[in-house]
Amino acid sequence: MPDTNGWSQYEKLVLDKLDDLQDGLQALEVRQRASELRLESLRVKSGVWGLFGAAVPAAIAVAWTIMRG
Repeated sequence: MPDTNGWSQYEKLVLDKLDDLQDGLQALEVRQRASELRLESLRVKSGVWGLFGAAVPAAIAVAWTIMRG
């Protein structure tokens, strides 16, 4: 029996849109993973710079104490 209400065409449209949404979701997941990796890299870099930033004043304080004492 032939489809007379147009459901067949609508079904194809819905399935195509679902495929497009799935592709978009996968692309977003890839971008999110890349962003997470960049964020972790920045966290490591900030920790290293924080270590150096704290070490310089500490070294100056130690040197000052040694010179005065």
